[in-house]
Amino acid sequence: MLTYSMVVTLYLVMVGAGGGAGLLLWPAVLVHAVLAVLFIRELRRAALLITNYKRPVTSRFLGTCYACWNRSFTDQSPSPGFET
Repeated sequence: MLTYSMVVTLYLVMVGAGGGAGLLLWPAVLVHAVLAVLFIRELRRAALLITNYKRPVTSRFLGTCYACWNRSFTDQSPSPGFET
């Protein structure tokens, strides 16, 4: 949609510059230019969301549990109630 809006905007500007301008040509140019700006803004916002992505709380919790679980197996001290 961004590409389409930019191409149509450029085409309409070329038609208007060539003298084939009708009554609604310049408002159509304005509408397509505004749409292109909105698409670019949304694309940049989506890119920022991807780069600033944080893991959900559940995966952080599971990571913490895994670290505790892993530490319990690497600890050399015997567990209470465990006889060797």
